[in-house]
Amino acid sequence: MPYTLPQDYNGREFFGRHTADDENAFMPTVIYSADGVTPISTVNPLPSAMYAKDENNNNVQIRTNNQGEVITQVLGSIVIDSYEGDSNFYESYTPRATGISIANDGLEHITFQINEGVVKTVYAGEAYTGNFPPFTQLEVFAKDNYRLEVLR
Repeated sequence: MPYTLPQDYNGREFFGRHTADDENAFMPTVIYSADGVTPISTVNPLPSAMYAKDENNNNVQIRTNNQGEVITQVLGSIVIDSYEGDSNFYESYTPRATGISIANDGLEHITFQINEGVVKTVYAGEAYTGNFPPFTQLEVFAKDNYRLEVLR
């Protein structure tokens, strides 16, 4: 005997089951861990934090709170460090940072590097704000005035 799929009000079939009030439906979902293979379950719980992109391509942290509820937070929007200066700057971040905002107030360009990989140049009088995959090291190479905010 074949299984008959439930239908919505438009007659479209779907995988799942209606709620008791028949207004909504439960949909079966499998959430996979960071390796993309291992399902999250009571035996393999959601790790303390995972990262993804939202519909606007913003970095999002997915984590569980102390009640076990899954919560999300757009990253790169909380200032965790700031600096004003006219010389090189180096800092390590634990937990990891996810973005920077830098304004070049000087007459010479400045360069910053993230995790010995991403290198960007900010020209005189310009500003730059960007989100990146979580990083632990930031280095700024400068000879003139700039303002920097590191974001999570």
